[in-house]
Amino acid sequence: MALFGTDGVRGVAGVDLTEELAHDLAVAALKFLNFLGTKEFGQALVDEIAFIPTAPYVKINDQAVKEINRWIRTLGTPFLNVVGFRYENPTSSSILQPGFQKLIVGGTTPEQLAKDVQTAVSSWYGPQKGKS
Repeated sequence: MALFGTDGVRGVAGVDLTEELAHDLAVAALKFLNFLGTKEFGQALVDEIAFIPTAPYVKINDQAVKEINRWIRTLGTPFLNVVGFRYENPTSSSILQPGFQKLIVGGTTPEQLAKDVQTAVSSWYGPQKGKS
C-alpha cells in the first residue's frame, strides 16, 4: 500500500505476506518511491495538476501557476488558512478543497473562492466575525 501526504511525504506500508512475495513487493515499492522523486514525475505533477514544485529541476510552464508561485514567495504560504481555520464550521478546508476543483475547471474565479473562504471563516472567527 502506498501512502501519500499533501506535503510531499511518501511511504509504503507492508502487509502480512509470504517472504518471497514480501520481497518482490518491497522491491517494487522502492522502485515506485524512487520514481516519485524523479524529474519526470515532478514535471508531470506540475503540468497535469498545477502542483507547486519544491524541486529545483522542475519547471513551471503554466502562467497561472507561475503567478501563484510568485505570490507564495512574496506573501508566504496559505498554511494558516488550511490549518488555523479548521476548528469551527465551516472550515476553510471545507471551502477550499471543492473550490480548487471548481477553479481548475473554470467553475469559479480566484476572487470568488477567496470571498467564499472569507465569508465562511468570518461567520465564526472572532476578529473577522461579521466583516465579510
